[in-house]
Amino acid sequence: MNVLKLINRYNYCAIFAAYFFILYFNKGLYTKKEYCEKILDNVNIFNLTDLKLIYFLYFTLNAFVLNFIKFATTAVIRYFNPSIFLDKKNYNKQIKNVNIHILLLSFIETFMFQLTVNGYTKVHLEPNSLYLFLHDAVLWIVGFEMTLYLEHRIMHDNYYIWKYIHSYHHKANKRENLLGITLFYVNHFEVFFTMSSAYVLTILFPINYYNKVAISLIYLILTFLSHWEMFPYKYHIIHHKNLMYNFGANVPIFDILFNTYRYNIKN
Repeated sequence: MNVLKLINRYNYCAIFAAYFFILYFNKGLYTKKEYCEKILDNVNIFNLTDLKLIYFLYFTLNAFVLNFIKFATTAVIRYFNPSIFLDKKNYNKQIKNVNIHILLLSFIETFMFQLTVNGYTKVHLEPNSLYLFLHDAVLWIVGFEMTLYLEHRIMHDNYYIWKYIHSYHHKANKRENLLGITLFYVNHFEVFFTMSSAYVLTILFPINYYNKVAISLIYLILTFLSHWEMFPYKYHIIHHKNLMYNFGANVPIFDILFNTYRYNIKN
């Protein structure tokens, strides 16, 4: 048997085993009915009675927040590194793709919110505290990194997924093509595949609603900036330089475990 295939198989088995281990110690109940109502009330600031209208406004709010983050991070990158935006053809091609995916992400987030409101996730509204926030942050980051590492490895290891889906994102590997917004410069199918890394956690692991929103936004901004050549933390840039390493999002937990971590481009 090919040694590399054996190692890859070991990686996948180890990650699935870790999932079951975490699930065993996090047997939280699904969202209680009273929490569903409170979460819906928090979003329904206009006291609307039509659920369809509430979900539409939630979709609109998500699209607005994502666009705001897109414009804000692009403005920061443009200020410090204006030269990478000189290629207007490249920028326009990426921004058109990104705008479509912002709408897709807003739709997925609205669907997940609907599942939460109907009690099908483990999002809760237990009294918050610093301990609970740190607990949720560590669990969410470990779970997200574990899921993304698994998915990302599959996208690189599987010939067909790489050729027809993930290679599209790596067309933007040159320094001048990494514009921050390159995060969402992906194949349409990859939006559903990759972003499930975040959404699967709300179904499997208990997390406070406000903590989920805060942690997700912080991680999203960091991931935007990690697709910029001049960002001091080079973890993901190294992956774009060498496709064999650094498969995680921002924290190299599983890259270190499975010997796929590199801390600088020369290394």
